[in-house]
Amino acid sequence: MRIGTIFRDLSGTSDSGPQSLHEVMRHDWTVFVTIPTANRDENCNELWALGACIEEEFRTSVSVVGVCDPADLGWLGHAKQTSGFGSRNLVAFWSCEDGSIASDGDDQSRIFFSESFEKSKVALIVGPDRRLHLSMRLPAWSALNALEIVRSLKALMVVWGRPLATPANWEFGEDVIVRPSLDDASAERDYGPVRKVLSYLRYVKSPLQLLSSPTTDRE
Repeated sequence: MRIGTIFRDLSGTSDSGPQSLHEVMRHDWTVFVTIPTANRDENCNELWALGACIEEEFRTSVSVVGVCDPADLGWLGHAKQTSGFGSRNLVAFWSCEDGSIASDGDDQSRIFFSESFEKSKVALIVGPDRRLHLSMRLPAWSALNALEIVRSLKALMVVWGRPLATPANWEFGEDVIVRPSLDDASAERDYGPVRKVLSYLRYVKSPLQLLSSPTTDRE
């Protein structure tokens, strides 16, 4: 699945009952993590730990959704209610219905949600525009790095809707890059002093309000 893919609505079921894809994406930002059937116990705990980490780090709600096999949905929902591990408030488990298609006939999302959890562990970050902004694919047996997902989510939120970008391995609070589409005068007016390294590489201080994203109409 390519960066920029639009997540159309799909029918499915969550641990709370029938819910479409957009319904389970309750908030502007959503993190999807596939739950391989081979080691669902460990992956379940990892997902709750991720939910706890996100709950602690962000001042706004982020949906955390574990994509699972339909046969595992009941077990995962029961485990969510009985376990005392980590945060469960932000976490939902969801499975795509067989044969579900997007409203525009594009089944790229359906194929991913129906099949990918069988082969590997994947973490996706989807933005307010319902587009894919980041994808991490790992072997099914590998551990999920919650801190790296949180770091990446912060980087995406800081520059969302702004003519800015974050460099590799960026940490919250570090300077961000001004995109070429914004001239020096406008960059200085909007973000303060501009630090020029090269004509095409300019830095400004990171915006202080991490979650003050412009309103975006969802497609």
